[in-house]
Amino acid sequence: LENIVAISAGSWHSMAIDSEGRIWSWGEDYYGELGLGLVANCIVSTACPLPVVLNDTNDSYYFSIQDALNVASSGDVIKAWPGAYGEHVDIDSSVADSITLQSYAPNDLDTIKATIIASTIRPGSPFYEAESVRFYENTGSTVKGFTITSPDANTHSNGVTFDELSSGTITNCIIRNCNNDGVRTENTYTGQMTIKNCWIYDNGADGSGSGIYINYSETPTIVRSCTIVDNNDCGIKRKNDSVTISNCILWGNADDLNDCSATYSCIENGDGGEGNIFSDPCFVDEPNNNFHIRFYSDCKTYPLPHKMFESHQ
Repeated sequence: LENIVAISAGSWHSMAIDSEGRIWSWGEDYYGELGLGLVANCIVSTACPLPVVLNDTNDSYYFSIQDALNVASSGDVIKAWPGAYGEHVDIDSSVADSITLQSYAPNDLDTIKATIIASTIRPGSPFYEAESVRFYENTGSTVKGFTITSPDANTHSNGVTFDELSSGTITNCIIRNCNNDGVRTENTYTGQMTIKNCWIYDNGADGSGSGIYINYSETPTIVRSCTIVDNNDCGIKRKNDSVTISNCILWGNADDLNDCSATYSCIENGDGGEGNIFSDPCFVDEPNNNFHIRFYSDCKTYPLPHKMFESHQ
């Protein structure tokens, strides 16, 4: 460590602050005392910087995303620095609508991979109501540039839940390794949900989850330019609602599309639809979760009415 201006030593862990205001912690983390979220029940021998959250609209700093959301105003932009945020993020209209929650550099893949939201359970709720991010009666908010996951195999947890009349957008996110659904809409009715430019993979570890599960929505959910791969149940599953799917890659799922259809998409199972293709998308490195497509992929070269898969390049 360099340029340390203050240090505090506990019995089994220590913390320090440097001249740029970053807080570093190391030592035992059996009870989350280091503030590192996912790093728990262990000893951290190397000092780690605590993640920092900035309300860019009013220039205020916080040490958790939820703390920043709880005092935000409608239209605020909240930025999270890379780090592991082991918290349930609740985007609730009782606080504010039309909030943008984003990573520090939401268009940079390395930053997206390094800025992680992962909650095991919603505070005060039973295990089956767990999720990492929840939109609740919220209108017009956007979550952009995060990795969203659920780290605890003992929870029946979703990555993102749109709940109770919510409208919002998830974009430029990686949604992976959630024990139930990657994204789930539930009782949104007239709310408008948009999921775009996301990689959604390896969800449904409990055997029942899909990449996206859409339930009870009167207004069509929009799914566009997403790569939805290797989910245990379905890529996209629909029940009692409507969905518009375009410019997506669905590959390696137990069932790519369940009770829904897509257009101008690459679908392994051969589901029909205008402009769909069924050839290997030619991922750069699927075993290591690099779902960019190679230059010779039909997703780039197949002649279609409009350019497809821009987000996959």
